[in-house]
Amino acid sequence: MNISTKDRKSKLIISLVAIMVVAGIGTAVFARNTSTRAAAEAKKSASVSQPKFSFTGAAGWRKGPSNDVSMALFGNERADRTSACFTSIEYKTGTVNVQSELQEMVDGFKSQGTMLESAPVPSTLHTAKGDKQYALHQFNAVSANKEDRVMGGVEVGYVQLDTGYVKISGNCETFDELPSTIPALQAYKLN
Repeated sequence: MNISTKDRKSKLIISLVAIMVVAGIGTAVFARNTSTRAAAEAKKSASVSQPKFSFTGAAGWRKGPSNDVSMALFGNERADRTSACFTSIEYKTGTVNVQSELQEMVDGFKSQGTMLESAPVPSTLHTAKGDKQYALHQFNAVSANKEDRVMGGVEVGYVQLDTGYVKISGNCETFDELPSTIPALQAYKLN
């Protein structure tokens, strides 16, 4: 009987050790899977919330409102605390028809006055995949009613991408101020 008690104790000890080993392995596998899942979710979350655009900096310009698909920049304030100019950039899905977009903008302004286009300015959008060239279309917006205050300098450009397009725009109090937006437009980067 003495041997059988020893056998039972040995079996009990072996069983307890086996249970502890299995529990330890199970805990390690669970912890590894949880850690891997958490890392994958964190990576996915980081890639989803990364904004499309960044501002690399330009003298006299500050970053304004932005979200995942758009950003605005504002120029230095005047003495009357108004900004002379502002620019914006926005990512949109689909394909852009530049001439149609320009015509729609001009037609939309007809009730207020006329928009006179000057020669397009060759411009560049910096991207993570290299520079993209586009034409910056600049307009002198003239109000039909002298009492109506409109931003007289309007500019817009489009960059077609594989999965959508980017609309880049600028506005100034006067047409003559539009050249001051070029440093800001060149400071946008598509991430």
